[in-house]
Amino acid sequence: MSTENREPVTQRRFGLAAVEGMLLAAFGITDGDAPDIRWRIKQMQRHDWPDTTSTDVDLRKGYTPRQSLRILTAAALLDAGYGPTDAIRLARENENAVLAIMATGVGHRNPKGRMHALHRPGAVGPATNRLSDPSALTLTPITGAEIASMLAEEQHGRGAMLLDLAGMAGRGVRKLLGGEGGGSEGFDALFREAAHATTRGHGYVASDHPLGDRYLSPRRRGASRGAG
Repeated sequence: MSTENREPVTQRRFGLAAVEGMLLAAFGITDGDAPDIRWRIKQMQRHDWPDTTSTDVDLRKGYTPRQSLRILTAAALLDAGYGPTDAIRLARENENAVLAIMATGVGHRNPKGRMHALHRPGAVGPATNRLSDPSALTLTPITGAEIASMLAEEQHGRGAMLLDLAGMAGRGVRKLLGGEGGGSEGFDALFREAAHATTRGHGYVASDHPLGDRYLSPRRRGASRGAG
């Protein structure tokens, strides 16, 4: 499953207010600051996330289930302290694994139980604070039992981070669907696809998508490259 799939125009779409409500519920915020959330979404849009109008011509009509969860993933990573570039890159290249993890929090059973996301950002340089080593670009699905074993054996390493993406998805999707049960309304097929791809070893899919601020003019882009 590619993270660049063209979105079917027939999918249910959720407006900005609904997606903001999803994020507030996912983070357990009852009296949230919506302007701050909108700013986060604008940060994502500057990195062509959750999508662009070239791949989804109806993007301005609202967000599909896939796009809504892309926003949730990036928001969780931003909240964890990652910068926009790294947050979007991790969300983009680990989309299958992330969706497979989220599925365990939205009514989908997993033989190993509920999953969390493990990230080992060991290659983050103190000077640049950017992920550079490919080994630092994967989010690994991990169970509670595996977490306990890892901690007991001190295998987590310096700077390992755990994200409860399943719990966030459970709260967020329920809010997005107005309290409906399960992962209905277009989410089920998405979760099944991602779980299948992840099981086959395609949780992480490297992307050649250009990083950076797409609002820079071609002249400013050239100047930025020359300065580097």
